[in-house]
Amino acid sequence: MGYELTEANQPALPAPPLSAPPVLNTPEQQLTPAVYNALLIDLARRFEGAGSSLAAHALPLPVDVANELERERLRYSVAQATAEHDTNIALLSAEQRTVYDT
Repeated sequence: MGYELTEANQPALPAPPLSAPPVLNTPEQQLTPAVYNALLIDLARRFEGAGSSLAAHALPLPVDVANELERERLRYSVAQATAEHDTNIALLSAEQRTVYDT
């Protein structure tokens, strides 16, 4: 009589790691340039809404952005602008600070 493998005596398999990237084997699963660009645009808008930018996360800008103004908006870093403001406001003279505060 041999050993019968049942669900009750089956060894537990380790769970796959959560950070494992999906395997993209077929052409339908490949990330096309258009999808990649759309993803970057979506991320840029989400980061902007959270006060961040693609550059803050070392991500490239979308390739097919329609105009320079849109590209500039996507490059804008709220954190960098805030830091620059904080640095520059400390350099104001008393008179300049009075004008700034009014």
